[in-house]
Amino acid sequence: MRMVFVPIRIRYLSVYRCNRLASSLQAKTGGEGIKLGAKTVLLAVLTLGIGAAASVQYGRGRVPRYDASTEVTVSGTVQHLQEEGIARWGTGGAHLILNTGSGRLLVRLGPRRFLSQQHFRLSDGDRIQVTGSKVKIGDEEAILAREVRLNDRILTLRDKRGKPQWPSAARGGF
Repeated sequence: MRMVFVPIRIRYLSVYRCNRLASSLQAKTGGEGIKLGAKTVLLAVLTLGIGAAASVQYGRGRVPRYDASTEVTVSGTVQHLQEEGIARWGTGGAHLILNTGSGRLLVRLGPRRFLSQQHFRLSDGDRIQVTGSKVKIGDEEAILAREVRLNDRILTLRDKRGKPQWPSAARGGF
């Protein structure tokens, strides 16, 4: 029996799509006696999805945690603001690339919904100061932001121990 890898997006899963995926899998395996239905595919996708969500990895198998002992303050210019996740529900995270003059640094901010609720907007080219915990994400150094200063405005993302200020349902590993 051949193993077939089929990348799937779980974002908009429906019974119709499960049926199409089941048909596709049967076609790719040549039918070889495999009978798949929408329920089987849905169960497999949910099992894989939950397993993948439970083992979110950045680099070596762990999600970086805020560590107050590694806290630094850096200043620079926002080179690029990036947002991830599902825009439709406002979930997902926002991070930015900060040009510090001596290099580029990834800064993880937090959930987009929380940032928009704080009415704090950043744009490419903004000169900011970030205080946060220095971490490694893969092979890249990054900062989990605790506080961002833009001109006379301060956005507090975490308390001094690093506990996020947004509701726990929206945390998503930031």
